[in-house]
Amino acid sequence: MSLILAYHNEHFGVVCTDGRVSIRLPDGNQVASPGEVGRKSAALKPDLILAGSSSWSFELDYYIFGRMRELVQGNPALSFAEIASELPAVVASAYTRYPIPPETKINLILLGYDAHTQRVRNAAFAFIDGACEQSEYGSGAVASGFIEPEEQIGRKILDGMGGERTVGAAQAAMTVVAQNLAESRPNVIGPPYFFHVVERHEEGQVA
Repeated sequence: MSLILAYHNEHFGVVCTDGRVSIRLPDGNQVASPGEVGRKSAALKPDLILAGSSSWSFELDYYIFGRMRELVQGNPALSFAEIASELPAVVASAYTRYPIPPETKINLILLGYDAHTQRVRNAAFAFIDGACEQSEYGSGAVASGFIEPEEQIGRKILDGMGGERTVGAAQAAMTVVAQNLAESRPNVIGPPYFFHVVERHEEGQVA
């Protein structure tokens, strides 16, 4: 589990993930794996992004990404809400496939354009021992990964954007936040940083 940052409003959304790959030592501590870069997001389709990571293994992350991509590409008529509703079942299937240790955390963000509501939506999921907590807000910034709630990372993203609500402002603020976090925990968060942008379709565009 590393770092996932996201900002969205009804017009656009931006998600940022770091590329750090870590190795868990026998004593439970984690160290950075030199030369390795991890992708912690997947484009399920051009206007739908799934980002996240687990505290256990990249194999689990890639399995979830792969299953969700198969679902979306095999059922192009599914709405944002229908796709979001399938995530818990996909995560549950991972528990039957992998020896996932107790208290493993899986944090996921589904960011995309919803043709039914004609706006960008961002749904966040937190799984632990099979239980799922899902949250969604009309707009704002969220963060998950190797961070603590009291750090208020979402608030720091908004503060960094100031009064400017643009893709560029979101990307700049997330970059600063990610770099500051990497300085304090370089074994679990670090560059390169990857961005995905989703924007509301203009009238007449195909959803």
